[in-house]
Amino acid sequence: MRNANRSRAAVLIAVGLIVGYFIGPPIASAVGSLVTIKGAGTNSKARVTRTGSLKVDTEACVTGGYMCAFAFTQADGASIIARGTATRNNAVPKNRLVLASVVLDVSSSASVPVQVIIRDAAGRLLWVGTAAPGGHLNDQFDGGIFATGPADVTVTGTGANYLLYGESWNAGAAPAAAGNFHGSDSSA
Repeated sequence: MRNANRSRAAVLIAVGLIVGYFIGPPIASAVGSLVTIKGAGTNSKARVTRTGSLKVDTEACVTGGYMCAFAFTQADGASIIARGTATRNNAVPKNRLVLASVVLDVSSSASVPVQVIIRDAAGRLLWVGTAAPGGHLNDQFDGGIFATGPADVTVTGTGANYLLYGESWNAGAAPAAAGNFHGSDSSA
């Protein structure tokens, strides 16, 4: 009888190991994938999309399936909002602007250094730069310089080419490159 009990125990252990080998990993995998994310102090649970991705609320508005954002790229892809070789009033004619960078090139044939001055609508100095004959300036502004336009550009000397990179728009309207403006601009 003792041997019979031992045989039964051995058979049960063997069967348990075989069943565990085939059923165990899928069950462990399923248990591992059943994760619940709850809000602190609430019964709210994180939601999942139809494709199995976690839904995240960025608190940005969504219009026509696209997230509303105010964004622009820096000088290696930003819009040229003004360019020229001489003084120009209303060089940036829009009444809002973000200046991302300024590039100034001075011809080697120029006889004196050239200075470029950029001012906003109130006459406040936004940027000033000077380059010698044959010189080059490329000033980039991390995060941009936000200003009220129109902006004026003053050039002293001759033989210069300047480029202003960034974005400009009229109050209440979205920048062309940004699609939709998040929030409103009622400070016109």
